[in-house]
Amino acid sequence: MENIAAGRPGVKQKLRDRGLSIVEIARRLGVSKSFVSLVISGRQVSPFLQCEIAALVGQTPEELFGELFWQRRPTRRLARRRERGVPA
Repeated sequence: MENIAAGRPGVKQKLRDRGLSIVEIARRLGVSKSFVSLVISGRQVSPFLQCEIAALVGQTPEELFGELFWQRRPTRRLARRRERGVPA
């Protein structure tokens, strides 16, 4: 599988600019750091995680991930988290 994100270093840089690490994102969202890394690199697609990472850097998933963002409605889990005000 071609890694489309290889030419998109902006995601990692934007996270670094905000003082966020892969470990910190994984801890906040309750997922493994390897999963976060796979999504950031474009080797794995996760609308939930892409939305959460984009929110952390103040962009939409479309802006941050471009063609890698899987266009689908947010999951119920994401909607419930936002309703409860769970921090990203």
